[in-house]
Amino acid sequence: MDDRFKHEHTRVENYPCWGNEVDLRNIIETLSKWFWFIVSVTLVAAISAFAFITFFRPMQYEASSTALATTDRAAYVLSEVAGSGSVLRQLHDSIHGMFHDLQSYEDLRSYIRVSKLPAGTRGGKYVSVKFTAKASDPGKASKLVNEWVSLSVSKVNEALKKDKVQDLSAVRRMYLEASDDLQQKENALAELEKEDKVAVLSNKLSSLKSLQSQYLAKERSIKLLIRDVSTMKSRLEQRDEGRPSLSDDLAILSLSLRSVGGSGNVQLQVSQASSLFSTNSMQERISYLNGMEKELSEELAKLQEDADSLDTEILSTQYQLQVAENKLSDATRERDIALKRYHDLSEKLQEVALAVEVPDDRAEVGVWAVSPTRPLPRRRLMSATLAAVVGFMLAVSVVFVIEWWRGEKGES
Repeated sequence: MDDRFKHEHTRVENYPCWGNEVDLRNIIETLSKWFWFIVSVTLVAAISAFAFITFFRPMQYEASSTALATTDRAAYVLSEVAGSGSVLRQLHDSIHGMFHDLQSYEDLRSYIRVSKLPAGTRGGKYVSVKFTAKASDPGKASKLVNEWVSLSVSKVNEALKKDKVQDLSAVRRMYLEASDDLQQKENALAELEKEDKVAVLSNKLSSLKSLQSQYLAKERSIKLLIRDVSTMKSRLEQRDEGRPSLSDDLAILSLSLRSVGGSGNVQLQVSQASSLFSTNSMQERISYLNGMEKELSEELAKLQEDADSLDTEILSTQYQLQVAENKLSDATRERDIALKRYHDLSEKLQEVALAVEVPDDRAEVGVWAVSPTRPLPRRRLMSATLAAVVGFMLAVSVVFVIEWWRGEKGES
């Protein structure tokens, strides 16, 4: 029991942190024990950084130049072109003899910097872009930044002009294509208007509907006539066998005239009806009405068949008319779209052509760099402070590692 307690007590003392609990007293005791070691490492790190920057790091000079762009777009292109590989490659070839530590044009990125100045620093209508370069020699710094800004401005103006010429060529090509497309759409529309299918089919449909109305009226008239003939026949069948009356003969005559589409004054036909039906018996009159009813039924059946065929033709004509109207509407809409595109591209072509003649997007050197008279601040105190912090953290880490290692050896 005593050995186990002693073992556990040793583990707790040797480890400042046991489980999830932190023993601040042991940490403070450990730091106090190694106090002079930690202070020594911190001071050595700070003094080393201070001495390195003071005696071994060469002084740096920074020179700056300003370029002026007429628009934000030109300023953006200028800042992008200035950091492009083609510009840096040309700059590296031109100043390669000045910097012996430049192995490739990518190494130039550590010497130069470009930035667009805030809007408040703009000069009039121009947008300022600042170019900065640093070197160990003031003459080299100014020459580097002047060479860089000159090359960048030249490249940007060339690129902007080339873009405008390309834009003009592209817009002119689209304008010609729109003109040809408009001509084709107008020809197609003129061809449809010349055929005038919509008017032809509309007239045909009107004629068919008028004929359909006549069919319906005639069908209604025949049905009424069949009903009257059937009524007359029923009335005669209900009478006893005998001589028909004159009113019956006149009614039959009227039905006969209606069946053939006749017209006129029935009273003028009274004598003819009397001579026609005076010798006939009641049964013969009924037989005559049966024959009339049969003929009317056959005529009605044929009329209904013609009406059905006419309905099919009307539906077909309506479909053809709808297709023709849609085709004409589509052709008109396509012509209008082509016309609008043609007008838009015509205006765009004038604008781009004017922009090529009077360029708005361009850049120029605003202020050339001069050789700086003072080097950049070395910031020795800041560097020594950072080195002291790093040395302190490193020393503390080493102390805790040593204590942990001793604790492990004590347990074994």
